[in-house]
Amino acid sequence: MENLVVLVVLSFALKGLSQGIPSYPTTVQPKPDTYDWLSIDCGSLTKTTTASGILWQTDEKFTKAGTNKLVSTDNFNSSGILNSLRAFTQQNKNCYNLPTTASSRYFLRAAFYYGNHDGLSNPPTFDLEIDENKWTTVVSSLVAPVYYEVIYASKGDNIFVCLAQTVANQFPFISSLEAWPIPDTMYNHMDRNLAWLNSYRYNYGTKDLILGYPEDSYNRIWIPAIPSGMVAKIANTTTLTYTTDEQPPDTAILNAIEAQELINSISLPFNMSKKNSLYYIEAYFTGMYIDDTRSFDIYVNDNYVTTTSPEFENCTGAWTTTNNHTGSLTTVELRPTAESTLPPIISAIELYTASDPLVTTGTSQDDCYGLEGPLPDFRQMTGLETIKLDDNDFSGYIPRTIVDNKNITFNVTGNPKLRHPKKENKALTSVVVVILVVVAGVYFIKRHQACKVKVTKPGLNGQLNSHEDNASTAHLRPNPPPVSPVAPTIPLRRPNQQQNPPNPPLAASAGNTDPTAQASSHSRPSHRQEDIPISGNATEIK
Repeated sequence: MENLVVLVVLSFALKGLSQGIPSYPTTVQPKPDTYDWLSIDCGSLTKTTTASGILWQTDEKFTKAGTNKLVSTDNFNSSGILNSLRAFTQQNKNCYNLPTTASSRYFLRAAFYYGNHDGLSNPPTFDLEIDENKWTTVVSSLVAPVYYEVIYASKGDNIFVCLAQTVANQFPFISSLEAWPIPDTMYNHMDRNLAWLNSYRYNYGTKDLILGYPEDSYNRIWIPAIPSGMVAKIANTTTLTYTTDEQPPDTAILNAIEAQELINSISLPFNMSKKNSLYYIEAYFTGMYIDDTRSFDIYVNDNYVTTTSPEFENCTGAWTTTNNHTGSLTTVELRPTAESTLPPIISAIELYTASDPLVTTGTSQDDCYGLEGPLPDFRQMTGLETIKLDDNDFSGYIPRTIVDNKNITFNVTGNPKLRHPKKENKALTSVVVVILVVVAGVYFIKRHQACKVKVTKPGLNGQLNSHEDNASTAHLRPNPPPVSPVAPTIPLRRPNQQQNPPNPPLAASAGNTDPTAQASSHSRPSHRQEDIPISGNATEIK
């Protein structure tokens, strides 16, 4: 166990230069475009592009709050990515504003390396939130980095990732923050209305950590594990095809663990942090030999899921969702069938915990600061009642979906670049209409009078007579002098201006689902190490 801990720490320290080094040749999977991946090297003063082509940006575009810090010199590592961090000591809550594509699903990963940056030798505990909903509680370590991952569907053009102080004099910080989109075909059995927190992700039968891209096309971190009593195996091939849409990396699949005897089962217990929560489990398999003939039943907490027969040079997957009512321990078992000629085997596994259903609520006056850019329209957050975004640096116009919604109370004072949308001046419009009606009326009256006169000439008595075609005459009355219509005086209105009070306020925030457990075998599918269980929803690297 100690050897694995050292390996993980050394490997994670090279995050910025991660270039997965397999122990044997592997097939090359198609790489997704990475242009829309967002990687923030928190606390850094300069941008960095890694050898794998990933651009690590500074915080400046995404938050104005916090202070750049460096870990203590005793905790420096060679990569540089984890040497800097952003610390937040001024408000209860501070947020990053991440640009996203509406309704797209994202992997989000936040990493925290305390590194005794404040010289207090007191690593803090605080909350991590997404769009005002609790993601997890961060428990940082004095010596080791920890990270947290989640699959989350964007509700608009932005995702707010916030750090909230929960203990007096324990100030939040963050070392890196990443967001990258995933295809709709991946993890498509997950409820999109929930955030799915990664609890475990193991690649079995090896000691090699898989540290994201490019070894994993979708940038996932896989922790190596060889549970006690299991036999490590390596496939007799370097070629793989995939019938699972989750596309795990080749290096995670070509290694595996096998039960010692044909009659033995593989039992994998996992300590999940929440009782009565919804879990998603995905396991991956491949045959080790060309004449591999093994089959086994998959059970979760003694409930049958499916029967599978791994195929040589093909990665298959089996998934299930379950709700454990009896306790926090979840056990995955592989039991050999009577027809199998080889023991059960497994290459990799992922477990996710569903968040509670999202609920939006207000927050305290000292919540969110350091935000900039256009103000999101929040149109998808139908339960939103209060928005407190004062004293930030938003720009442009306040969306009409906020201004015209009588059910929303909002405070955006202290944003000098933010303007209210232009309003129609109904009073001015009414006056103009009245003036036009008066002018038109005078014009048509005069034109009507003029049309009655055909010929005029002096009469016998020197009077001016009017002679019409029917020989009737009429005296013409002298016309009054023309009167120009005068518009009423309209007092000028100044455009609405926001006053900036000294320190006046974000808000929006999450219930528990209990769907019937469901299971399936893909037809087109795809930290510390201990003898498992490992507790917690976070991956701790020591």
